[in-house]
Amino acid sequence: AGERTIYGIALATQFPDATLVFTGGSGSVLDQHLSGADVVRELVERFPTLTNDVVFEDRSRNTHENAIYILNELEDQIQSPILLITSAFHMPRSVRVFCNSGYTGLIPYPVDHLSTGRVLTPRWDPISNFSDLSTGIREWIGLFAYYVTGRIDTIFPKATC
Repeated sequence: AGERTIYGIALATQFPDATLVFTGGSGSVLDQHLSGADVVRELVERFPTLTNDVVFEDRSRNTHENAIYILNELEDQIQSPILLITSAFHMPRSVRVFCNSGYTGLIPYPVDHLSTGRVLTPRWDPISNFSDLSTGIREWIGLFAYYVTGRIDTIFPKATC
């Protein structure tokens, strides 16, 4: 989550006329007190030089709700292009969810890459390997579940919409 926030703020300083939207409620069933957007709000307030309009959507619990709530709250303000910043492993599902929710002109900006950059060089780090495998499996299950429930139109998402 940290890289998404850092890159969002860095890009906002390069494009001062852009509206910055941070989305994410609490994904926890039991603890609904602190949302992802609340944490980012505290951080953004420490950047007095950030002149962008900043919107915080703090009700969503998942990617589908991220897209729907932003569209409902900001429909009149949304202009293309839209830069979608999220973790690289989550980008395929995010792009399809946002496209299926009615967004156009979406530009994926993946961050937090898990790749080591070494091709065909095994990494002997079982704990990290299992963690990466778990992340990958979760995303594949997410793609399948979103496809079955109609939140995305294909299990193998296109790069953009």
